[in-house]
Amino acid sequence: MKMDEIDKNILKLLQEDGRMSYSEIARRIGVPESTVRLRVKRLIEEGIIRKFAALINPFKAGYTIVAFIAVDIEPNK
Repeated sequence: MKMDEIDKNILKLLQEDGRMSYSEIARRIGVPESTVRLRVKRLIEEGIIRKFAALINPFKAGYTIVAFIAVDIEPNK
């Protein structure tokens, strides 16, 4: 799928605030709300938007340790 500037702007706004309404996105980028609705649907169907999720603060959620683990493997091993 080829993305244009409208798609990129929608993605940028949703990355900043995944709960932003379609009407607010439409207002900010200057397109009809129906355009935003159809574009987001297509971005989901094409797998560009995989899911909408909450980004939590692990310390405020009660977790005391945060670990980032990288694994480097060779295919077929």
